[in-house]
Amino acid sequence: SVSDGIVRLWTRQGQLLKEFNAQQQSIRSVEFSPDGQRLASGGDDGTIHLWNLQGQSLAPPWSADPQRIWNVAFSPDGQRLASGGNDGIVRLWNLQGQSLGQLEGHLGPVFSVAFSPDGQQLVSGGQDGTIRLWDLKNNLKKNIFQVLQSEVNSVAFSPDSQMIVSGDNRGNIQLWGVEIQQQFAA
Repeated sequence: SVSDGIVRLWTRQGQLLKEFNAQQQSIRSVEFSPDGQRLASGGDDGTIHLWNLQGQSLAPPWSADPQRIWNVAFSPDGQRLASGGNDGIVRLWNLQGQSLGQLEGHLGPVFSVAFSPDGQQLVSGGQDGTIRLWDLKNNLKKNIFQVLQSEVNSVAFSPDSQMIVSGDNRGNIQLWGVEIQQQFAA
């Protein structure tokens, strides 16, 4: 995905399989569904698009941020999407684009979102230098981790959901304990 708003599907050998016009502007994030049968994209036009691998739209594109979508992520069961946008709000969606809730707390753009492997928690990271852990049973903030003097560009859960890894704009990778606010050396 590049600034022309086209999603390109490639083989591992570098052969172009499919192109489909996705966004009106630059694409910031694309993600395969866990079953590998769908793609979600988000970008500078603030919309989310959902596709099958033949390039057919599975739902009308929906507005997910007034300005820009930085990241989209599928839940492990493939039935929900999370998006992080310029307005600092993490949004949850069903696959028809209907809102399932908002997670508010970031003080700037949300650059990365990720579901835990069991789908019960979500982690978000953003320009404000915080990593926020959310309990999805009640859409409440569970914990906040502060990355000093950095923007959090990427977050992910460990396979056992016990740790979060973050990457920041200074090139640092940090590990965090989920249940206790503990930072591990990385």
